[in-house]
Amino acid sequence: MRVWSVLYVYSGSIQLTGGLSIITDVLHASLQFNVTSQSFIDFTTDVDFYDGVVMCLRMSRPDFHVRSTNYYYFFYDV
Repeated sequence: MRVWSVLYVYSGSIQLTGGLSIITDVLHASLQFNVTSQSFIDFTTDVDFYDGVVMCLRMSRPDFHVRSTNYYYFFYDV
């Protein structure tokens, strides 16, 4: 049996990759997964030039999304 995982951390994102493998005389099975997520900040600027210069800077954070992908296979040798 083999189990492995790797965690990558980037600026504003994260990725977790891993897997599990079992190999015997009659069974070959494997599971691999990948989970990623990212976040960012959105800046919006409003400028008004009517009565002097008036500026508004708005900061917002959109929803945090997590994506997951799984791969697996089984092979029976009878």
